[in-house]
Amino acid sequence: MGCVALTSSGAALAQLPASITIASQPMAAALQSVARQTGVDILFAPAALQGLRSHPVRAAASAREAVETIISGSDLEVVPATHGALIVRVRQKAADPIPKPASQFIEPPPDNAANQLDTVQVQDVVVTANKRAQLLSDVPEAVTSISGAELRRTQARRFEDYLTKVPGLNFVSSGEGTTQLFIRGVTAGAAQLSSTVAVYVDDTPYGSSTVYAGGATGVPDLDPSDIDHIEVLKGPQGTLYGADALGGVLKFVTTQPNMQAFSGHMEGGGATVEGGGNGYNASGAANLPLIAGELAVRLSGFYRQDPGFIDDPGRGLTDINRSLVYGGRFALGWTPAGWAKVSLTALLQNTRARNPSAEDVTVPNLAPLKSDREQTRLFDSPKDYAYRLYSAQVDLDLAYAALISVTSYSTFGLRRVDELLTYENEFGVPFRVHQPVDENKLTQEIRLQSAAGAPFEWRVGAFFSHEHSQQRQYINSLIPITLQPTGSTLADVAAPDRYTEIAGFGDFTYQVNDRFDVTVGGRYSHNNQHLEESGTLQGMTFSAVRSTSDNSATWLFNPRYKLSAEWMLYARAASAYRPGGPTTVIPIVIVPEATYDPDHLIDYEMGVKGSWWDRRLRVEADLFYIDWRKIQLNESVSGLSYIANGGKARSRGFEASLSYNPLSGLVLTANAAHTDAALSQDALGVGGRDGDPLAAVPKWTVSFDASYEWRLNRDWSALVGGSFRYVGNRLSDFAVEADTLLPADRYTLGSYRVGDVRSGVARDNWRVTLYVKNVSDDRGVLLIAPETAFANGNPYVASIIQPRTFGLDLSMQF
Repeated sequence: MGCVALTSSGAALAQLPASITIASQPMAAALQSVARQTGVDILFAPAALQGLRSHPVRAAASAREAVETIISGSDLEVVPATHGALIVRVRQKAADPIPKPASQFIEPPPDNAANQLDTVQVQDVVVTANKRAQLLSDVPEAVTSISGAELRRTQARRFEDYLTKVPGLNFVSSGEGTTQLFIRGVTAGAAQLSSTVAVYVDDTPYGSSTVYAGGATGVPDLDPSDIDHIEVLKGPQGTLYGADALGGVLKFVTTQPNMQAFSGHMEGGGATVEGGGNGYNASGAANLPLIAGELAVRLSGFYRQDPGFIDDPGRGLTDINRSLVYGGRFALGWTPAGWAKVSLTALLQNTRARNPSAEDVTVPNLAPLKSDREQTRLFDSPKDYAYRLYSAQVDLDLAYAALISVTSYSTFGLRRVDELLTYENEFGVPFRVHQPVDENKLTQEIRLQSAAGAPFEWRVGAFFSHEHSQQRQYINSLIPITLQPTGSTLADVAAPDRYTEIAGFGDFTYQVNDRFDVTVGGRYSHNNQHLEESGTLQGMTFSAVRSTSDNSATWLFNPRYKLSAEWMLYARAASAYRPGGPTTVIPIVIVPEATYDPDHLIDYEMGVKGSWWDRRLRVEADLFYIDWRKIQLNESVSGLSYIANGGKARSRGFEASLSYNPLSGLVLTANAAHTDAALSQDALGVGGRDGDPLAAVPKWTVSFDASYEWRLNRDWSALVGGSFRYVGNRLSDFAVEADTLLPADRYTLGSYRVGDVRSGVARDNWRVTLYVKNVSDDRGVLLIAPETAFANGNPYVASIIQPRTFGLDLSMQF
């Protein structure tokens, strides 16, 4: 959020007087000196302090008294934050009857603050992982935050560019719009139909909670052009975030309107893939204060074409996997009084992918079937995705507590066409499948929570969600030469589904003393689901209606102990769930169960966070063990899929991250994760045995990043940087041979390494950057799937990462 934080402390340190001597100097430097002399966190937006000088201090004073003296006579004020921290911000209007709580209404900095070389080395970020604004270093769980400025600075525009930098977070993908996320190895493979990672945009849940609307892969790969930061919460989050947060939460935190200053940014650039096509990107945002300190709007938009690199020699086509991504956002912030704030947001994003980023290969070695980056098809397999999200948030300061209401309405639309290769290779004629999906979702959350930093913090809340989805599957055979329909329809099935959830939740944190506190929480959820299926399948007409209802309880136990002002130990035990529901009707065969149950997961972990040398060196590490039961699996019979519960699994491992700021402008980071995820009980329906590794989970992931920015002279600065990402070996999905329960072979997806480099220059608010992605042109395979009905037979299709890419970016802040 553009804040700078200095030093660290317990709440008591803010009250203790100390002998403080500070000369008149630039305001930021004076606040830095107070923080170092008193050991108290001081947060501020650098842009708000530009050009200001401090008053001198020579007295025995508390940190707050010293800060008040320093900023006296300016348009700044100091307010308390969590755990004794202080926030320095632009003074609120004198007419406000009640000061705005620091944890709710921190004013975001203007855009042009991001392009300035910051003389303050020790920085911290504010996150909302626990639905309170907290310093990341104070959150007693494993959370990774990546700023939007960092994403833009490193040209990280797609999941593929940055997800592997987050320890414990992995993904499988076949191209734009078809990405599945998983954290700490909690995945049933690429075939799973509902997500194990909850996705949020600000405080709004996004995506379907069911298997009937692309819940597993309908993840909004939002463009970072107007993202403030991304938070990844690792480990189950069922208490605060509800359904589907088995492995954790991915949270996009958007940039909010600044009510004080006009600002904005524009960016544009181009890229070319070696041996492939060209792409380009353009984005911009403008922040417009309408009533200073009270009303502002923010408008943003982007348009991006990602280059293709897959050819189809059979049709004489090149770069057939290029994609187009475009969208925009409108945000309004209104503070009608000092105790109230209203935020309205509308977000849209469209993705048009012409074909998957995949090539034909042979197993077991995954060598190209003919030539690298080639697939042979009779027609395109386009996928068009449309995301829409509308939300309203109201924050009220009731003096004794804060009342927050978040209302949202979202829609998701998918239009896809696929060549059904398994049937084509079995029957010798082409098959085309149309599979449109439409989903709309209404949510309402309301919560009442105490002010942060009190000896006893509490929160109670209620959540309601209703979603309706419509999925249709239409499969027909084609005349081989003309590709016209033969008139023979294999399937024409419609499956409308309704899902309703209501939940109550709460937690409380008791501060035993200045060093030790404990958080305990719980959530109880009830849901109903109603599925109607009708149509024809292999010439048989059918109609079926199924309804389910289930309840799930989740809990949290989270103690924290501060070893010192800079070091913390924590433990965490938590649970999460995915809803059960009705399974697909298959009239031509007997499905073992008409419904499937919720699956549940419990995670046990312990971790440490700390820093040395005025927070220039920071370390985070954790150990975890996960027990996952009643896993929801995508089983099949006669080539048709249905959902069933089967088996248990466990995952164990560790994650670690380190950041180091040895000198001005130089930032070094390193991350590593080890995950050992395997079945702990047979899952015969998919060919799994006790002890078999879970699909797509690498044992090791490692990443490094280095960035250095320095002044060339009074007007110009320069930057260089580079990153390295390593993803270890993984296994393909569990599989059985057609119409048997005999396990099919699983194949190794080899490790891959991606190195990126960048360099550029900046002057005033302009910046030019040259970059190369995947410098070594490594061929990383993300997932594979058979092109025949026989899992042990050739050929396969393999999704691959983007090859070596050269690019140029130009950005301007104002």
